Amino acid sequence: MTAQSNRSPQPPDHRPAPTSGPAATGDDSPDVDSVVPIAVWRLDDQHASELGTEFASRLARRLIDIYTDPHDIVADFDGDPHLHDAAHDAARSYRAFTSPMQLTDDDTPRSRATLVVWRWPRPTAWPTRPTTLFAACHLIMARDGCVIAAVRSAEPGQTHTSHAEHTALLLPAAEDAGFRHVLQIVAVGGRDSGDQFVYYATSDEAAQAASDPTTGGRVCHIDLLAFIPVGRHG
Repeated sequence: MTAQSNRSPQPPDHRPAPTSGPAATGDDSPDVDSVVPIAVWRLDDQHASELGTEFASRLARRLIDIYTDPHDIVADFDGDPHLHDAAHDAARSYRAFTSPMQLTDDDTPRSRATLVVWRWPRPTAWPTRPTTLFAACHLIMARDGCVIAAVRSAEPGQTHTSHAEHTALLLPAAEDAGFRHVLQIVAVGGRDSGDQFVYYATSDEAAQAASDPTTGGRVCHIDLLAFIPVGRHG
C-alpha cells in the first residue's frame, strides 16, 4: 500500500518500499496486539518541535490519502485542526461531531462518511463510552467506511491505562456494536530515515520501532486501531 487512496483498511499483499516524506503522534510505548495484522508507519519529521502533536499534519494526510477518495466525507469526533486542514487540502469534506445534537441536526447533510476518526481515551466530554462511540459511528458512516481509533497508552512502569486494558474495553464494545477489528497501525515519528511503511510486521518489529530513540531520546508514537462493519469484505 502506498500513499495512494485505497478504501480497504486492511494491509496490502506486499511490503511497500520506503518513501520519503513529518507526522506527529503521541509519545506512548505500545503493547502490540498480534491477533490482527500489524502495520508500522514511520513518518520522518524534520521539525522536532512538531513531534508529539496529536494527529499532526503528516499523519492526518496519510490517513486521508489511504482511506478516502476525493470528495468523500471525513468525520471527526474531536474537531482536530490537523485532520480538518488535511481533509480540505485533499478535496474531502470534513465534519466535526462534538455534541450528540449534531448527529440528528436537520442542517447536517445526509451523505455518509467513509472515514471516522476518534481518540481514546476521550479528550472531550462526549462521547465518553465506547458503546456510544460505535453506535454514533453507525449513524454517520457509509457501509464501506472505516473507523480509526487513535489509542494513547501508558508507558511501561506508569500507572495509567495500558494498551491491553484499552483494547480489552474497546474490542468487545466494537464486536457488540457490529464492527470488526481488522488492522493495528503503530505510527511513530522519526528523523533522517525517510518515510517507511511496513505491513505484516511482527510484534517485535512494531515494539522496536516504537522504542527506538530517534527523536532526541524519546519516541513519539500512537496506536491506530482500524474497524469495519461486520459483513463488509476488503
